[in-house]
Amino acid sequence: MWAYVVSALNLAQIMNGAVGGVLAVLGIFLTLRLSTSENLAPALRVLLSIAYLVVSWAAVFALAFLLVSSGTIYY
Repeated sequence: MWAYVVSALNLAQIMNGAVGGVLAVLGIFLTLRLSTSENLAPALRVLLSIAYLVVSWAAVFALAFLLVSSGTIYY
């Protein structure tokens, strides 16, 4: 069940443009790979999926902040 929730949250990144779309596809791939892995403990699988989700959202917003603060994009 957790894999569906994390995959849906990753899918929401498509709203962030091309970079968000790429990170969303990678996040869904990672979540599906982790959810079927039998080598990792279940708690670690959930933790890794959520950690990727948080890091990828932070990366998208950091990139947007850098583009706006450098004057490349006017907001």
